[in-house]
Amino acid sequence: MSHTPITTKRNLSNNSPSQIDKNTKVFVTPNRYAVLNTDEDKVLTTPSASTTKDPDRPPQKVHNAKPVAPPIHIKNISNFSAFNTILKNITGPNGYTCKSTPSYLIVQPTDKRSYNAIIDHLHETNASFHSFSPPSLRTYRVVIKNLHSSTLHTDITSALTELGHSVKSIYNAKNRNNCPLPVFFVDIRQQDNNNDIHDITSLLNTIVKIEKPIKKRRGPSQCHNCQDYGHTKNYCSHKARCVKCGENHQTIECTKDRNSPAKCALCAKDHTANFKGCPAFQSIFKKSAQKFQPVKDPDYHSQQSQPKTKTKSYAEATNNQNKITEQISNTFSKLISNLSSLINPLISLLTSYELLISYNPSSNFCTVNVLNVFIVEG
Repeated sequence: MSHTPITTKRNLSNNSPSQIDKNTKVFVTPNRYAVLNTDEDKVLTTPSASTTKDPDRPPQKVHNAKPVAPPIHIKNISNFSAFNTILKNITGPNGYTCKSTPSYLIVQPTDKRSYNAIIDHLHETNASFHSFSPPSLRTYRVVIKNLHSSTLHTDITSALTELGHSVKSIYNAKNRNNCPLPVFFVDIRQQDNNNDIHDITSLLNTIVKIEKPIKKRRGPSQCHNCQDYGHTKNYCSHKARCVKCGENHQTIECTKDRNSPAKCALCAKDHTANFKGCPAFQSIFKKSAQKFQPVKDPDYHSQQSQPKTKTKSYAEATNNQNKITEQISNTFSKLISNLSSLINPLISLLTSYELLISYNPSSNFCTVNVLNVFIVEG
């Protein structure tokens, strides 16, 4: 009678992994839940699902981190309604936004085309305005150190161009005696690889160090055309004012005598318009300084009320110790003098007796005889 062996292995289903090649260990595992997949699941698992438009969801506004075009500050707008209508005809209804201040009407264009159209219109109407450098035209400044001062600027430009940087200008730094230093300020045009210039360690067979320049806070920038603060003359279209006499002409055209007093174009006092003690400069400088003040802690006032412990130097500490020693010695000397003034009268009154004491054993009495009396002087 033949015995059939009982196998303990279970039968694999059709969804079991099938071996493609016996020599390789790669298996294809089908998804057993594929029949449960729906169209909604496909939308959720699509990588571009976040960009799909949902008709029930309101459209989201995308805010740019930085505006494409710089703002335009316009003076002497007498009729805003008429001016606003003109700007709408030039740029369209959504080509700009406005903001009013006591001194200017600030127009913020939404794109470069609107910015150029508004600037052209303001030039044609001889408007008084100023603007700033567009972000696309701004440069990225770095400092190249350890490069010999006699190095030609053309060689530096060629070396940086080979590394993928577009150089606009180069300036060799000098000391107070007008002697050149091994330091070069380089302005490169805006590109995506501007930050890569800091990784350069060798230039023109010289070990160099490229850093960002240290910006010193010297107050707000002053325009050399209108003498006002907050912008420069490169993008200023206001009326020219002299820095010495305050009249409406360029400073180089001024014929004022040196002996005659100056007149400020900002406050009309007897000083030049670039004087740092001018009330106009002081007020603007305080406003700009408040913007850069660090945020104070809530317990700042309580910390300020507590007395601050001042660390003393070695000389101050030794001087204080000497003073304390002198004070202690003076106190002891005064104490001793006071005690002596009290004890001396008592000593003068103090007397000493010489006694003869005899003992009688039969009566158990002692006999005291005074032999003499004398005064003990202190």
